[in-house]
Amino acid sequence: MSRVQLALNVANLDEAVAFYSKLFATAPAKLRPGYANFAVADPPLKLVLIEDAGRGAGTINHLGVEVATTEEGAAAGPASARAALALALSVLLRLLAPFLVFVTEEVWSWWHDGSIHRAPWPQLAELTGEAGAGLAAGAGDTAVLDRAAEGLGAIRRTKTEAKRSMRWPVATVNVTGDPDQLAAVRAAAADLADAGGLAGGVETLTTGAGAWAVQVVLGEQSAPGS
Repeated sequence: MSRVQLALNVANLDEAVAFYSKLFATAPAKLRPGYANFAVADPPLKLVLIEDAGRGAGTINHLGVEVATTEEGAAAGPASARAALALALSVLLRLLAPFLVFVTEEVWSWWHDGSIHRAPWPQLAELTGEAGAGLAAGAGDTAVLDRAAEGLGAIRRTKTEAKRSMRWPVATVNVTGDPDQLAAVRAAAADLADAGGLAGGVETLTTGAGAWAVQVVLGEQSAPGS
């Protein structure tokens, strides 16, 4: 199923899970320390919650669109990123409109006619068929995005707890998990290193199922301007 993916930073994961469980009338699809996600059928949404008090409750960690298969996304080519962003923003604005009345109306007016509050509620059909044909390449492999989000969340949480800025360098990130989990981490290692400010690399160690863990070692000195 194709759907919008919205990842939010939250100050308290337990409180956020309780709130969104009630809002969407569904339990989390995945729940780990510092991380949870919801697979919502109507509207078609994957909501990811990443506990990170230092980033501010409710701020966006990342935004994307999942397609049904990697082939569907890859066939669209590089231009699909623009289509994915436009579709994701359209759906996200309509989801937030009941709560952020004026902000969503203003942003909606930048490239839509009429009021967002008269726009239809997001539907699955918007993300399938021709409407979903221009989505971002590779978005079908959600495991890679999930592990990258968890790794980045761990880096930011470590910096916050150490009272360091988000630009403070990271010496290494040590990840343990089963082979499938670590394969997803390795696929996202370059992006994780770039976003997290890794001076070293991402080291992985295979363990049994259910032993997922991320250990972050901060660098000795601050990066320039941090």
